[in-house]
Amino acid sequence: MRRTSLLFVLVCCLVFGCTPTATQVAIAPTDTLPGAVVPTRAPTMSAETTDIAALPSETPTEAAASAEPSNTYAPVTQLANVPTDAPTHTVVPPTDSPTDEPTDTAAPPTDAPTDEPSATPPPTSKPTEATAPTDTPTDSPTNTPTDAPTDTPVPTDTPQPTHTPTDTPAPTNTPAPTAASDNSSRYTDSTAFLPVSLEAEIAAFSAVTGTVDDANPARLYVYQGVAGEVLNIAMHSTDDSLDPSLLVIDPKGRELVRNEDESNDSFDAAINGFQIAESGAYVIVATRYGQQFGFSSGGFELTVTKGSGSTIPSGTFSRVIAYNSETTGSITHELASHVYSFRGSRGDVVSIQMTAESGDLDARLFLTDNLGNVLAYNDDDLVNLSINSLIQNFILPASGYYSIIASHYLGAPNSGDFRLSLTLEESGVRDRLLAVLNLENSRTLRADGQYFSNYSAGDSLGEDGSEYRTEALLTFFLPPLPEDTSLSSAVLELAPCYETGNGFAALGALTIYADSYGLLNQNRDFTRPTGGSQILTEARGCDSLDITDMTRNAYSGDSQIQLRISFRDTTANRQGDEILFTPRLVLNLSE
Repeated sequence: MRRTSLLFVLVCCLVFGCTPTATQVAIAPTDTLPGAVVPTRAPTMSAETTDIAALPSETPTEAAASAEPSNTYAPVTQLANVPTDAPTHTVVPPTDSPTDEPTDTAAPPTDAPTDEPSATPPPTSKPTEATAPTDTPTDSPTNTPTDAPTDTPVPTDTPQPTHTPTDTPAPTNTPAPTAASDNSSRYTDSTAFLPVSLEAEIAAFSAVTGTVDDANPARLYVYQGVAGEVLNIAMHSTDDSLDPSLLVIDPKGRELVRNEDESNDSFDAAINGFQIAESGAYVIVATRYGQQFGFSSGGFELTVTKGSGSTIPSGTFSRVIAYNSETTGSITHELASHVYSFRGSRGDVVSIQMTAESGDLDARLFLTDNLGNVLAYNDDDLVNLSINSLIQNFILPASGYYSIIASHYLGAPNSGDFRLSLTLEESGVRDRLLAVLNLENSRTLRADGQYFSNYSAGDSLGEDGSEYRTEALLTFFLPPLPEDTSLSSAVLELAPCYETGNGFAALGALTIYADSYGLLNQNRDFTRPTGGSQILTEARGCDSLDITDMTRNAYSGDSQIQLRISFRDTTANRQGDEILFTPRLVLNLSE
């Protein structure tokens, strides 16, 4: 239906002529996000701060908080969800070069990609009611294999399981070994911003205990693997306060497999039937939901046992993708996500695009370092005005391996085939770096207390027709600056963005605050600016904003920046009026 409407508009433009302007009104809901697109690169402004310690509270005038979100609050305001664990994929060993095609032999079988997928327009995503961000168990794993990358050699099949289960000894509980000195235990193959150390070695049929918290969000253990071994790895919360997550890294630093929840009924993590492809030192990452930015903490027990050829694999197994190549896959209810890994170099500028090829798939993309920390995310592509996903021009901060999670919006049923591309846009960029948007602590907040994962400001309609104010709360993590560099400037970018409803005409000036709102998992009201907040600017467009002084001060403190983006005066016109944007913080460097 919506695709037909779009074709009708295009035909009218061809027959009668039409010229888009900056005041065009988008029609919601829509799958192609038509509307006024603010220029991608706008003039940079300087932030002149205004102290609002005594600023009157902006009391929402909308209807009661019990109203449900409207179906017209279309594709760009969705309930936040992080990458989920999906059924098993096959393991493909990594390539040693960032640009070479994979040459290693893969283990399990793959399905041939579809040659001519049908192009069915995905539907508008519907927001789902939520309170504060919470962790939810993911779908239980299945054994459906994934599609192999189309530009890489087709991996060979492994022998089929015989389904003759064997008994394995129960693991013995032993104290966690003492880690070596800081220099000798440093894990040097990490692409994470913060340095990590190896705790100790762990052997088969043994268990270690440890703690994950904000100071140590990940614990790394070494397993000396022998080619052909089949391992079962489990991470159990010992006090029911930790939400465990597991990854396995190969001897070259490439993620091989991950798991978040072992079943729909458990937050514990488990990887089963993992077969060692080559002998060497493998790293087991014991971490938590959200990794570096997660909220949970507590004790855990990590166990490793041996399986056999009959062990049914479970977990999300990664596949290799190379620069300037494409691959295809399918998202189903049973197979909610795929993981692809690649090797890059510091300063590589990459773009990742996930395009729905069939069904009603609403694509979502995540880019992580090799320890699972999310570096970039996209739900709806505001560059091409669609609910496909695009991570554009991300600058890799270090040389090594990275992972791409191809998933879908979890707030409503959707599925279908997709095409994923990885493009190297530029190499050797050393004069700028991107801050990391903390997805666990960044949301669009509506006045009725609901949170959404895409970023917007304005107002939206509830099912009762009442208008509710929306505003974006953003937390940026400032990465350590490379050696022999200093910060020359910091620029907040909101473009590309676009207007829905009457946009700026109805909403007035966009206000950007420096607002230390804290952690969103706290049980308090976040709908008003925090005392001591400052107004950085008010603008009637998505202009870039220079926040260099603020960023320098943050580097001297907790290395994070918190912002609130809102409209102080909105017009009640019985429709949703919003500005949707793509926030990022660019750190320009000098030597």
